Amino acid sequence: ELKRIEELARRASAGGARADGFVRPGAVRVDYRVSREDFLRCNVFHERRMRARALRDPAKCFWLVFLILAAVGSVRGLVAWCSGETVPMGFVHGFYVLEALGCALGASLWYRPAALVNCAVRQSLKAGRYPPGYWGERAVWWDRGGIAFRYGAFSSSLPWKALSDICEDSEFLYFYQQEQLIMFIPKRALGNRAAAMREIARQNGGAWSRAQ
Repeated sequence: ELKRIEELARRASAGGARADGFVRPGAVRVDYRVSREDFLRCNVFHERRMRARALRDPAKCFWLVFLILAAVGSVRGLVAWCSGETVPMGFVHGFYVLEALGCALGASLWYRPAALVNCAVRQSLKAGRYPPGYWGERAVWWDRGGIAFRYGAFSSSLPWKALSDICEDSEFLYFYQQEQLIMFIPKRALGNRAAAMREIARQNGGAWSRAQ
C-alpha cells in the first residue's frame, strides 16, 4: 500500500495520472457533471437543513428569543411614538429605529434566507472564487470501505463512518461532515445505483437520513 501511494505521488508530481482517492477492485465508479444551477439548488437544501438544526440548538434559540423580545420592544416604542406619546429624551425614538433595523439584520443572519444566500453565491461565482475544475466533470467511487470523489486536481476519500450524515431529496444525495456539506451527487447520474449505495453505506456505518 505504501508503494502504491509513493507511486501515485510520483506520477502526480511528474504530471501523470492523478490519485483518485482509492481505486480498489470492485469499487463502483460514476462520472457526472455539476453545474452552477445544481450548486444553487443544493445550497437551498443546505440552508433549510441548517435552519432546522439551529431550532434544535439551545444556544442559537436563545439568540432568536433575544431578537424577538428586542423587536417587540422596538415596535411598541415606535407605535407609541406614532400615536403621539412623548418622552423626556427625544433621542430614544432614534434608538427604537436603530433597534428595529438591528433586529431585522440579526434575524436575516440567523434565518439566512436561501434566496439572499444564493444572491451572495452568484456574486462569488461571477468573481471566480471557486477552485479550477469545481464545475463540470466529476467522478465518484464507492465500495464497502468508503467513498471517494474527484474534481479538477482535487481528490479525497472517506470511510463511511467519517460522514456524520448522508441525506437525500428528490434530486440529489448530500454528504455531510458535521455541518459542512462536502459533496452532492445528482440522482440522475446514479440511476438505480443510488439504492445500492444507500445499502452499502448503512451496512458499513454510514448515517443515511430519509428522503426529505
